[in-house]
Amino acid sequence: VEVNRGLLEAHMAFENKSSMIRAYMFIILLLFVLSIFAGLTIRNSFEISFSERKRDIGMLRSIGASRKQIYKTVFFEVLIITIIGLFVGLFLGAFVVKLFIFALEKLMDEKFKLCFFFPYFLLTTIFIVYSVFLAAISPARKASRTSAIVSIKRLEQYKINKSKEHYPMVRKYAGIEGEIAYKNIKRNSKKFGVTILSFCISMILFISVSIFIDYIIASNESSNRENFDIEYSLSDTNTEADNKLIIEELKKMKLIDDLIIYKNASRIDIKVSDRFTEEYKSFIEPKYRGVEVYGLSKENLNEYRKMLGLKDDRIIFYNGQIIYNEDNTSMTIKAFEDEISKITLVDGEEEFLHFDNFYKTSINYLKVFNHPTIVTDIETFDNLVKEHIGKHDKNFSGYSTYTDYLLNSYRIRINSRKFKLLDDDLRKLMGEHSDMVICFSNNALMHYEEVMATVKLKMIIYSFIGFIALISLSSIFNTILTSLELRKGEFAVLRSIGLSKKGLVKMLRLENLFLMSSTLLYGIQSSLLFVLFLNLVARIMPTPEPVKVPFPTLYILISIITVFLTIWILSIYAKKKIENLNIIDSIRDESI
Repeated sequence: VEVNRGLLEAHMAFENKSSMIRAYMFIILLLFVLSIFAGLTIRNSFEISFSERKRDIGMLRSIGASRKQIYKTVFFEVLIITIIGLFVGLFLGAFVVKLFIFALEKLMDEKFKLCFFFPYFLLTTIFIVYSVFLAAISPARKASRTSAIVSIKRLEQYKINKSKEHYPMVRKYAGIEGEIAYKNIKRNSKKFGVTILSFCISMILFISVSIFIDYIIASNESSNRENFDIEYSLSDTNTEADNKLIIEELKKMKLIDDLIIYKNASRIDIKVSDRFTEEYKSFIEPKYRGVEVYGLSKENLNEYRKMLGLKDDRIIFYNGQIIYNEDNTSMTIKAFEDEISKITLVDGEEEFLHFDNFYKTSINYLKVFNHPTIVTDIETFDNLVKEHIGKHDKNFSGYSTYTDYLLNSYRIRINSRKFKLLDDDLRKLMGEHSDMVICFSNNALMHYEEVMATVKLKMIIYSFIGFIALISLSSIFNTILTSLELRKGEFAVLRSIGLSKKGLVKMLRLENLFLMSSTLLYGIQSSLLFVLFLNLVARIMPTPEPVKVPFPTLYILISIITVFLTIWILSIYAKKKIENLNIIDSIRDESI
C-alpha cells in the first residue's frame, strides 16, 4: 500500500507536529511579506483616493458630519471594497490556477486537480483583511482630522515650499520644462516614493529570483554525475545488422534532441614517459592512468570538429579528466602537459600504437568523455581495433573475444527535453526487438521528481513576482493618473502664463522619464548587489566545474523594457488629457 503523503500534507495532515508547524510558518511568512508590500501600495492608493475626494469630505464636515462619522464612513467603504475584493480574488485566483494547471499538464504530461482547502482560504482572508484595514488607518485619520474649509478649498494643494535650488544641467539639456518636471519630482518625493519603491521591489525580486533559480538549476545539473538524460547500449551479442537497425530507428525519433552514437575502448595503458600534469598525478593512481579511444558516428564527429573550428580530418585528443568528489561534485583537470606531441599505447612493455598527428583540446563534446580520450570516427576505430587494440585483451573478461566486443558494441547517449514521453517510445522499441540484448537507463526519469520540484518552484516564484509586479503596475498607474486629475489647476496656471501644450506634454514626459530613471537606478543597483553576493557564495560552495552566476543581461533588459512601456503608455494618456484641457474651466473648477 502506497501513501500519498503530498495529498495528506496539502490537507494539513502531517505525520508529526514539527512538519505541520513548518508548513504553517512558511505560509504565514509568505503572506506576511505580501501583506507588507500590498499594504504599502494599498495605503498609497487610499491616500490618493482621499486626496481626490477631500472636497466631498469637506462638504460632509460642513453640514455637520463629525470626525467619528467620517472615520466610520471611510472604514465602511474599505469593508465593502474588501468583501468585493475577496470574492473577485477567489474566482480570479481559481481561474489563474486553472491556467497554471493546464500549462503544467501540457508541460509534464500529467493530470492535476484543482482543490479548495478552507484553512488556506481562511488564513489568506485574515491577512487580506488585516493588510487592507491597517493600510486604511492613516488615510482615514487624515481625512477625518482635516477641517472643512481646508478640504473644500484644497489649500494644502497649493502649499509649495520655496526652493532656491536650480538645476542648470537639467535646464541645459531638457529646457525649462525639464527643470520644472525635476523640481516637481523632488517636491513630491513622498507621493512618488511608494510607487518607486513598489516598482523597485518587483524589479529586484524578478532579477534576483530569476538569477537565483538559474543558479540552483546550474548547480543541480553540474552536481549530477549522469551527463545524459538516457543511456542506451547495444550488446556485442547482437548482429551488426540488428544493432544498425536500432540506430536507424532512434534517428527517426523526433523527441530526441541530442543523439550521440559511439564505440569505445576503455582505459588503455600508455608509455610512462608521456608527461602527465602534477594535478593529474595527485588524483589518479598509476594503475588507473591511461587513455580511452572513442569512435564517434560521422554526424557526431563532424559536429565536434565544427565546435572546435577544426577544418581538417585529424584525430582529436581530448586532454581532460573528470574528478568526482565525495560530496558528488566534480571538476575537470588537464591530464597531460600542453607540450605533449606524441601518445604511445602499450601492453606491458610492448608498444603497439603511436599517435603523433592529432589536434589537442580541452573542450569536451556534450560531456561524453570522462578521461583523456583519442577521438576518431567509427570506421577508423574499427580499423584500429582489428589491427592493434583488439589484439591486447589482458583486462577483458567478456563472453566474446575482445575484438568482437569492441567492434559490435554500441554506446548511445540521448538528451531530450521530453524524456518522459520518449521513455515510452524507447521501451516500445525494446519490446519490438525483445530477442536482442539492449541495456536501457533513463537517468532523467529517475530524477523526474527533482525536475518536477524545480518546475513547480519556478511557477510558484514567478507567480509571486507576477503578483507583486501587477500590484506595482496598478500602483504607478493609479498614482500618476490620479495626479493628472488633481493637477488640472496647476496645468491651467502654467498654460495661462505662457507654457504651450507642447511644452506641458514635454514636462509630463520628462517627469515620467525621471521617475523611470529613479526606478531603474535603485532597482538595477540592488539587483546587481544580490548577483555579486550570489557570486561570492558560488565561489565558496563546492560546485562541479565550478558554477558561475551569469550577468543578468536578459533580466535587466526585460525590466527596462517593462518600465519603459509603462511610462510610454502613461505619456500617451497624459498627452490626450492635456490636449483636452480647457484653461478657464480648469481654473474655475478650483474655485467655489
